[in-house]
Amino acid sequence: MDRSDAPRDGLSSRDALIAAAIGVLALALRLCFLFHSPDRAWPHSLLYEGDAPVWARWAAALESGQRFEFDLPFRTPGVAWILYALGASAAPFTAAKLLWCVISAATPAVLYLVLASRFTRRAGLIAATLCTLSHGSFVLATSLNNETPYALLVVLQAGATLTWMLP
Repeated sequence: MDRSDAPRDGLSSRDALIAAAIGVLALALRLCFLFHSPDRAWPHSLLYEGDAPVWARWAAALESGQRFEFDLPFRTPGVAWILYALGASAAPFTAAKLLWCVISAATPAVLYLVLASRFTRRAGLIAATLCTLSHGSFVLATSLNNETPYALLVVLQAGATLTWMLP
């Protein structure tokens, strides 16, 4: 095992540069996917609808001050409130999808930092590359569903858990 592949404690400025490069590459790929798709103004993607239309209707209800689904807690309200706060309660949803692309691109960059700080740089690069190039992450980045922000939160939570478990 060479020196760069040894388990490590902490991050270097090189790791920050690598994470930034991963984030920029991931964002560029997601933006290409978004802007070369005919559904860029819709709340969802042609490949995955999910609850995106529901979130858009809920954001519109919040904007108009109306109740939504009788105020029963069928779904977590996070995405609807984010869309409402962004003013994205009606088409075009392109600006909100840009934010989703940024969140999605941050996920592999943070994943690299988490793995490189606790394991090896190689492990971080492999996982971040798979996450960056995953077609599923492109689709999720262009559909206003809760999976994109939750994926970033899961990676952050895993990093916090590893920090707590492996001091």
